[in-house]
Amino acid sequence: MARLVIDIRRHRAQLAEEESAALAKEVAELILAFFHSSTADDRTQEGSNLRARWATGRIV
Repeated sequence: MARLVIDIRRHRAQLAEEESAALAKEVAELILAFFHSSTADDRTQEGSNLRARWATGRIV
C-alpha cells in the first residue's frame, strides 16, 4: 500500500512538472510573438491576448 502511495505521488509530481514546462514554453512563445510583431497594432493585440489568458487562469 505504501508503495502505491509513493508511486501515485511520483506520478503526480511528474505530471505537474510536465504541465509547468508546457506552460513555460507557451508563455515564452507568447512573449516572442509579442516582440516579433511587425507593427504597434500587432503588439497591442498580442498584449491583449496575453492579458486575457492571464486573467482567465490559463497562464499562472
